[in-house]
Amino acid sequence: MLAEKGNKKIIWFRNNLRTHDAAFWKHIQEEDDVVGIFCIEPTWFEKTPFGWKKMEFFRAQFLLETLSDLKQKLEKAGIKFYAFQETAHQVFKKIHQVFPFQTIITQYEWTSEEVEIEQKIKTNFPEAEWIYTFDQFLIEPSDLPFSIENLPDVFTVYRKKVEEKWLVKDEVSKPAINFKTINLPFSSNIPSLEALGYETISIDERTAFPCKGGETQALQHLKEYIWEHQQITTYKKTRNELVGVQYSTKFSPWLANGSLSARRIYHEVRKFEQEVLENESTYWVLFELLWRDFFKCVSLKYGNKLFHLSGVLNKKYNWNSNEKIINDWINGKTKYDFVNANMLELKHTGWMSNRGRQNVASYFAKEMEQDWRIGASYFEAYLIDYDVHSNYGNWNYLAGVGNDPRDRKFNIELQAKNYDEFYVFRNLWLTKKNGRIMILRLILGDQLNSQHSWFQEKNQSHYLYVMMEIQSETNYVLHHHQKIVAFFSAMRNFAEELKTKGMQVFYFKINAQENQQSFEKNIEYLQNKFSIEGLHYQLPDEFRLYHEFKKFKSIFSFEVKAFDTEHFYCSLNEIADLGKDKKYFLLENFYRHLRKKHQVLVVNDKPFGGKWNFDAENRNKWKNEVPITEYLQFGNDVSAIVNDLEEKKINTFGKKVKVSNYPKSRAQALAQLSYFFENLLPHFGTYQDAMHTDEKMLFHSNLSFAMNVKMICPKEVVQATENYFYHNQEKIAVSQVEGFIRQILGWREYVRMVYWNTYKEMKPSNYLEHKKSLPSVFWTGNSKMNCVAHCAQNSLDNAYAHHIQRLMVLGNYALLMETHPDEVDAWYLGVYVDAIEWVQLPNTRGMSQYADGGIAATKPYISSANYIDKMSDYCTTCTYDKKTKTEENSCPFNSLYWHFLDKNRTKFENNQRMKMMYALLNKMDKNELAKVNQRANFLIENRNC
Repeated sequence: MLAEKGNKKIIWFRNNLRTHDAAFWKHIQEEDDVVGIFCIEPTWFEKTPFGWKKMEFFRAQFLLETLSDLKQKLEKAGIKFYAFQETAHQVFKKIHQVFPFQTIITQYEWTSEEVEIEQKIKTNFPEAEWIYTFDQFLIEPSDLPFSIENLPDVFTVYRKKVEEKWLVKDEVSKPAINFKTINLPFSSNIPSLEALGYETISIDERTAFPCKGGETQALQHLKEYIWEHQQITTYKKTRNELVGVQYSTKFSPWLANGSLSARRIYHEVRKFEQEVLENESTYWVLFELLWRDFFKCVSLKYGNKLFHLSGVLNKKYNWNSNEKIINDWINGKTKYDFVNANMLELKHTGWMSNRGRQNVASYFAKEMEQDWRIGASYFEAYLIDYDVHSNYGNWNYLAGVGNDPRDRKFNIELQAKNYDEFYVFRNLWLTKKNGRIMILRLILGDQLNSQHSWFQEKNQSHYLYVMMEIQSETNYVLHHHQKIVAFFSAMRNFAEELKTKGMQVFYFKINAQENQQSFEKNIEYLQNKFSIEGLHYQLPDEFRLYHEFKKFKSIFSFEVKAFDTEHFYCSLNEIADLGKDKKYFLLENFYRHLRKKHQVLVVNDKPFGGKWNFDAENRNKWKNEVPITEYLQFGNDVSAIVNDLEEKKINTFGKKVKVSNYPKSRAQALAQLSYFFENLLPHFGTYQDAMHTDEKMLFHSNLSFAMNVKMICPKEVVQATENYFYHNQEKIAVSQVEGFIRQILGWREYVRMVYWNTYKEMKPSNYLEHKKSLPSVFWTGNSKMNCVAHCAQNSLDNAYAHHIQRLMVLGNYALLMETHPDEVDAWYLGVYVDAIEWVQLPNTRGMSQYADGGIAATKPYISSANYIDKMSDYCTTCTYDKKTKTEENSCPFNSLYWHFLDKNRTKFENNQRMKMMYALLNKMDKNELAKVNQRANFLIENRNC
């Protein structure tokens, strides 16, 4: 129908192309005759003096998609919508002839081109009522805590004042009204791109903005970003990335043409903060909305100065206009590949990241000193999210004629290094690959060997070193809190050291959004992110990972290559050969073999000091006769790691700390070694088996963690020990030195040989068929047995106990209490900071629990209270009586010891090393033995001594 009577209103849409939170709803009533129009100005498609259209393809396509969506939305409410491909004052003349409107409802605009168009309409229709809305703002100018004339010129000042109250209006609700449709004698079809003079361009698959225009898509994207994917929770961390759709909000294109309300975003963020999470990232989204409002206010305050060469600050510079420089900038042919990649992205997609815009604008205006308005005009033409105020405000800002109090110039090369360190973005947009990042080199948390040949290679440009904090490693057994913290601290430090040496490192922190929490999935992530042509890894020391990594060759299409860790004395091939000869399963034979081969404490093929082993001199009790200097404290701040673990809800046990004294670097490990030489080595051998209630380490080196993560290697420790001894023989006896070297060259290498040669038999073994649960003291530290309580509590408090505490107290107790070796294994592997399965399994399941039936040890390592009293002061203050066996207050070790021998008589009575024990057992009165067994069985079943 053609309207002839009634209140006739036109909604003139400009950059407010939406129906949600739209102020025009407040100004129309059901009885009104209403039509909606949009004017596509012909000048938008004319060539500028610089050679491009005012609106190029991508923005035009986004606009037409938006208009089509708006048309559908309005017509569902009964409001007919017309998009005219004519200048606005001519359109209003045509409409008025058939629809004599009285009221024009439109969004308030104040920049020169928009004002000029509006003025022509007002001249033609002086009697028309004009109603202005402010839908483009988050906070309307009238609600600011200052007038536009008094607007602060510095954003931070503006922001702080605005944030005091956040006077954001509620959204305008759409009325539940179906308006009568007014049909005008004009086509209501949305013009095509061809009609506007464009050829269709296919979407570049590399685009970071593959979305369509219109509020339907805008609101769906808002929902997905905030609620479904919750990317808002990491926005601040990811906002400066360059590749992919989700690194930033991508709200700006819809905000720019008004198809998405800033108020809607604000209220959704506040709702999310109340219902789900409020953090720095959620705030930062609101922070960016304030930036957008700020530039609109700057534009209001300064008017056309925004477009003047001297900008809003009226600053004079010597600007140039060099056609070649401008064309090289546009076509990505500058001297900076980072600038080039960003400009090509803009040219091919209509999108550029905020980080890219700042860099290319700084280069254009500050480095090449070209008329910044030319750059702003190019952005206006190509950017999908072009907004006159933000675009020209930012160009003012970056050209040094706007609101930047620092007048900065970007260091393009540093920016590229910081934000595209691995050339992902540049490789995506530039035709050449730059020869970078073709081979991944995986480094495990126990492979922190800076002396490895990998890191000595001069040309590192082809390698990307990868390190991962992943839940498949933190969770395969329950770990002590300090163990995980120490590993992550050392790993993070190692990664930073590699970076300072110019190597490229990709580090997956435990709580990183991109972390898939497994080696395979993270490698797949990197494969998709980078141009990967190969994977190198160092051979894992654990069977678990060794077999997992062997599968990589069948999983990945690129070449996979394994390398030796270059850490141990014996390679895997050598220990395989040694394992073929049973004589080397005796520690003494193995130890002497390596001593001779590597000429350690050997003179003319004879042992220095006349003996291969001074173990008999290494069994003294410490009675405080030799003072112990204060232990070396590193005081490494690990609070950030603790926070990350809490954020990821990693389950741990043991005492939590925010300062770690375990070394995090090779330098600290070497400092620990030097401290050991000067302060502890002179007495190490004498007291290496001693224990004391006042000391957690006595004369032990505390180097096992550093060695097991490979900060330092056994050869350098042994050689340094030898050298120190040879230069200080007047104050160090050979027995002290040999005792220390035996632990490294002997026992450490020996258990690795046993592990790799017997793993399949040892891992499931339970020779003694023990099936009881682990006593609670291992988790609580609570026991009336002073020795067990002290050693367990030391383990829980420090993730540490020395070898005799582990073997002859805790291990002895678990064995005599008939604990299932699986539970003992899991606890030992989890609790100690230096525990890695290759060293833990033979020590625990073999040496300590004898579950392997004698592979690692020739007899079970068990004792009564007598041994513990001989080597410690634990018994002096203990509740239990160390001398009796069967009384209620008798030391549990006494009855448990004899009970073990009696119960396992058939297994051990013919063992040559246990003949004396069984001779004593055979002399025991039968009634006494019965009482012993009764007492022991009660303890074993009760499991709480």
